[in-house]
Amino acid sequence: MLLETHMVTFLSHSNIGGLMALSGYRGRPAVVRTSGFSLIELMIIVAIIAIAVAIGLPSMREMMVSNAATDATNRLVGDLGLARQEAVKRGLRVGVFADSGNNIWTGGWKVKADVKRNGTYELVLRETPALHDGYALKVAVDGAEGDAVGSKATIFNGTGALTMGDTADFNLCAPNSDATRSRSIRVSTTGLVTSQRTTTGSNAPSC
Repeated sequence: MLLETHMVTFLSHSNIGGLMALSGYRGRPAVVRTSGFSLIELMIIVAIIAIAVAIGLPSMREMMVSNAATDATNRLVGDLGLARQEAVKRGLRVGVFADSGNNIWTGGWKVKADVKRNGTYELVLRETPALHDGYALKVAVDGAEGDAVGSKATIFNGTGALTMGDTADFNLCAPNSDATRSRSIRVSTTGLVTSQRTTTGSNAPSC
């Protein structure tokens, strides 16, 4: 009787796997988990990205336009300041000239000094390239009507004052003449250069 009990115990613990195999028992199938997204999850992610791009794209475009306008304004203000500074330092006339040789400033401009004092302005101190596509720079010099230079240049004398006109006004016009993105720069009779985020009050042609 004792021997039978041990045999049953042995079979129940040691050979139960073998017995299950012999009887054809396979147990529960293993569950295989795979990583990744389902089709529905991917569609939701794509929709969220599309919405974010649609919301952010106009703001990004406005930021780029604003940055380009600010960059062009800073370049022109810096070049006008350089011309005035060099005029005072050298004791002669230094001007900022439209690169085209006429009153179209959109293609860029040069800072030039009249070192020979004969009106030729042969020494180029700095050259600034054309504006970004879509931008325009419009200029007016008060009191310069009939002058050979006129709105082709803004010239400072050895004291740092303008050599012609009461003021020189520049309108930097943003693409599509967007007034909210346009800027204006003014040079006073004494040569002081200022800028503002509007073209209101400027004597230069409107955008």
